[in-house]
Amino acid sequence: MDNLLKIEDIVFNDDNYRNVKNNSIDFILTDPPFNIARETNFHTYKDNTIHSYKFDSDTKEEWDTFSHEDFIKELYKWSSEFNRVLKKGGNFAIFCADSYISYFIDALKENGLSPRRVISWTKPNAVPINRAYMPTSAVEYIIVGVKGNKATFNSDIKIINQDIDDKIIEAVVVAEKASSIVNALVRKSLLENNFENDTHIDSVLSLIKDILVNDNKIILDRVENMYKDRDNEKYLQACIPNHISLPSKSGNRIHPTEKPVYLLQYLLSLYSKVGDLVLDPFAGSGSTGEASLMLNRTPILIERENKFYEKAVKRLEKII
Repeated sequence: MDNLLKIEDIVFNDDNYRNVKNNSIDFILTDPPFNIARETNFHTYKDNTIHSYKFDSDTKEEWDTFSHEDFIKELYKWSSEFNRVLKKGGNFAIFCADSYISYFIDALKENGLSPRRVISWTKPNAVPINRAYMPTSAVEYIIVGVKGNKATFNSDIKIINQDIDDKIIEAVVVAEKASSIVNALVRKSLLENNFENDTHIDSVLSLIKDILVNDNKIILDRVENMYKDRDNEKYLQACIPNHISLPSKSGNRIHPTEKPVYLLQYLLSLYSKVGDLVLDPFAGSGSTGEASLMLNRTPILIERENKFYEKAVKRLEKII
């Protein structure tokens, strides 16, 4: 990282894009408001270990509370600015609530951008709110796309002389493949076996253990088949799935919707290059800045809430 980089050049306490030039950004990676804050009893949930922040109207926060009509207008305003600041061929990855995906995609398209995929992020450690009444909300969505046609997409993974981007993508893709095979084997075996009631739990645990021990060749063969010969060298033929399973950030959070740095690093590794300029106009705790600096990208972060801005500055000063 450039030793001349200064905190005042990358983090701005603002609510607009006055510091961002036209056609200057290589990648927008951001987590804007979802417009889902509402009256809830979330803070009374006794096993709430995700954060102590009351993510409902009790907080008196206004950054995630719009009328439906006003929020749609916001989506169009944001999309217009995204188009202005992105370079041709620049990518974007934008977190979005499921109820607004179609609206956001329309706004992006009407402002000259090309949404290509929606990535689902599955959180194995999601809080089981309302688990007795409906499926647990354990997935978030990320709209990815490009300004123009030709985009950065780093799907050819080297296994010789790897850089950190190669390592991150390989780790995610191989882990997803291996876990999906184990998932299928366990599911099939549970359906095919009948256990005695008094030994049911022990039998389930034993079955899983046997699969991991006895069926490891199936798992290893399937993973090995991902590696192909090309020009007398092995490479990872990575069919990048449009999903990733990764725990959400646990413990104390700087921001109530703080994303894990590893997830942001994965998106940076896929959709940008070393030296790229990365914009997060809803910077919150500065996670995008940390992920970018660790991967030798240069971030520009905008955060209007002073308390989060100050915390992001302290966080990034340690890295710089």
